Amino acid sequence: MNPPVGALAVAPALCGAAFGAGIYLLGRHLRRTRDAARDDRSEDRLLPHSYRVYRLAVGLDSATERVLGRSRSRRLLLTDELAILGRDPALHTATRMLRLLVASGTATALVVVLTAAGVSLPGLLLPAACLLCGVLGFLSADLPVHRRVAARRREVRAAVAAYLDLVRILLVGGAPLYSALRTAAGAGQGWAFGAISSSLDWARSHGLPPDAGLALLAARVPLAEFTDLRLTVGSALRGASPVIALRSKAVHLRATEAAQVRLETSTADAAMELPAAVVALAFVAFLTHPLLAVLMSVETPL
Repeated sequence: MNPPVGALAVAPALCGAAFGAGIYLLGRHLRRTRDAARDDRSEDRLLPHSYRVYRLAVGLDSATERVLGRSRSRRLLLTDELAILGRDPALHTATRMLRLLVASGTATALVVVLTAAGVSLPGLLLPAACLLCGVLGFLSADLPVHRRVAARRREVRAAVAAYLDLVRILLVGGAPLYSALRTAAGAGQGWAFGAISSSLDWARSHGLPPDAGLALLAARVPLAEFTDLRLTVGSALRGASPVIALRSKAVHLRATEAAQVRLETSTADAAMELPAAVVALAFVAFLTHPLLAVLMSVETPL
């Protein structure tokens, strides 16, 4: 029995594709690890500057909210994540649209070029390729957002814990609570300390207690750490022992941060094992292919 030539020709290609996929996953993981501390601005470079595109994105967001409801549309449009980063949801929707169109157009051009070169392709390949590449392009716009939101959450968690420790130290040293809150906010650096300091300055300029400014910050940036900070400061302002309240909240935040670090470490280890497994399977398949070719080339007696 003659071997199926098509199967033998496809097998090396599959092995090469699997090997390439493993190398790609490994390189992607190493690049993500190296660039984890760097703020990714790739999405900002793709933001549209056309007013018409922006208005269309606003209309799509409004239509999505009317069809799906407020809670579901917020999850789909990444409203909370974009609020954490201080970004306009309509601009992100426009970025999604542009990437979807670029990916679908690239797939269409590739299919047209292959057809013009005389390659026989299935009739459903063009719509399937457009759909798949469009979905991938749509989702690729969310990757920088999720990565930057995770970094922002880690920054805020560590900053709030450090801020509470600073306030507690100042209180133990005899500083008044209002003064300790403002002094600790000005002593730190980074986005989180700046946001806390700005909220306290806003409350002071409007003649309001500090927890009112923190409440505004928690409403504008939907992070649980800012909400807990508002509640802790509010309880201290209303008669609770500020030293005990601040210490317990700081210990809780540091324990949460330690658990999150352990989880990320385990996830990184698993991500490193996947490319190695893919490369190993491709290597085994590459070694097994000659044996299969020999066995399939042997003619069996009738």
